[in-house]
Amino acid sequence: MWTMIVTFFSPKGGSGKSSSLLAFLSAIALKNATSPDAADQDRVLVIDHDPQGSITKFFDRRDELKANSYSIAFETITNSKDLIDALNSKKGAYDWILIDFPGHFSELNAAIALLSDRIIIPTNLELIEAQEATAFYNRLSSLLSDVDSNTAVSLMIVRIPQAAQFLPRFSKDLINQLRHRGYAVLRGMLSSQQAIPNMVNYGKYLFEILLDDRSSKSTLKAIEESNYLYRALKDWELLPVTTDEANEE
Repeated sequence: MWTMIVTFFSPKGGSGKSSSLLAFLSAIALKNATSPDAADQDRVLVIDHDPQGSITKFFDRRDELKANSYSIAFETITNSKDLIDALNSKKGAYDWILIDFPGHFSELNAAIALLSDRIIIPTNLELIEAQEATAFYNRLSSLLSDVDSNTAVSLMIVRIPQAAQFLPRFSKDLINQLRHRGYAVLRGMLSSQQAIPNMVNYGKYLFEILLDDRSSKSTLKAIEESNYLYRALKDWELLPVTTDEANEE
């Protein structure tokens, strides 16, 4: 079995990487829950390598609830060598290995992240956050080039205001600038829906939260976005890079 290893990595904590991983995972859980044939389900291993432990808290809560696994396994691995060993031994046993990395940069973490097929760097649309994310992107890209790695790196826009059509002009310009400068930006994005951080508190996937409140527009929107994120990451759909002429228009 070919395994896709995806690392959610960020230069700082609180960037939305853990919630982005959970949103993506929620789409897989929904796919598996609605696929009666086990052969059609995605087998997943989630690894929490972040000392903050948000993913661990989520799965601990699910254990308390004795919730369905939906073919998703979980491990907390804090030691870097153990993580490398796990990737080497478990690759091929799962369709996906998803890793939540610490919210800081180190040469060791970067070297381990380069074992991934995809590295996702979440960022919101605030200027300082975007600058930190792009600097981190450049640093990782330089390392990839130095070791001739095939790992793909992409920015991912998160915490978009819910009324996306009313985004400030500055925010729209910032997205265009990222595209214009040649940064890979994942087509799947997440808005600031409360249902996403609620997953950690409840220990439930988005569709399970919806079962408790079928009228929640926020949860429905979050499910829609997480499903789109799944397709974008699976097929590696990126926003097109703009040309000088298109950017000026």
